[in-house]
Amino acid sequence: MDTISKPEKLFINKIDKKIGKTINDNNLINDGDKILVAISGGKDSLVLLDSLWRRLNFIPIKYEIIAVHVSLVGLSYQIDKDMIKKFCDSRKIKFKIIEEQVDISLSKKSPCFICSSTRRKLLFEFALANNCNKLAFGHHMDDAVETLLMNMMYHSNISSIPYSIDMFEGKFQIIRPLLKIRNSETLEYSEIFKYPKMKSLCSFEDKTKRKLASDIINTMENNYKNSISSIFASMKNIDNDYLP
Repeated sequence: MDTISKPEKLFINKIDKKIGKTINDNNLINDGDKILVAISGGKDSLVLLDSLWRRLNFIPIKYEIIAVHVSLVGLSYQIDKDMIKKFCDSRKIKFKIIEEQVDISLSKKSPCFICSSTRRKLLFEFALANNCNKLAFGHHMDDAVETLLMNMMYHSNISSIPYSIDMFEGKFQIIRPLLKIRNSETLEYSEIFKYPKMKSLCSFEDKTKRKLASDIINTMENNYKNSISSIFASMKNIDNDYLP
């Protein structure tokens, strides 16, 4: 952090403290944990990885980090694997790439469903095979609100993504330390550190239900700047007496 300005350092420290508070308030990480950090190649997962690594320098507990990227051969997106490896090597973080061939033309399900379910399956298998008791995703507050709106619109269900959830009868736990962080904050964080960018984005990125939900919340926020944080907070403030 020596090459960044004082205001940038203050911003990084503020975000790291917010992440640390989320971890502590929700008991997401404990001494001796072995944490698989899912690396998509985008800014959010790199912010998560870097913050968890930097946190080890000033907390009284120790945990192990393994960064894992699932590369689905046959889809159009592409990350800079060499740059991500250098990113991890400079921090002495183990980095593993899992490759899997997929053919979206063979399924009636959406490409996004196939991509997401295949990634999760492979990450779950890796976590179980390598005795990782935590699987960390880089989902942030905007993701949680988008998921809430999608579930309401398409599934008639009020649910989103939790801070943590046990998997396979408690064999490991999914954790999301960035849930109190906004998308704009992870963007600024990544630009300060000049994180490696995706080589090419998914060709389906602008054609998804999540993109529609994102457009809706952007419209809401343009009219009321606190709308996203208010919607996020509302998920802990449900008044059952005033629901049908």
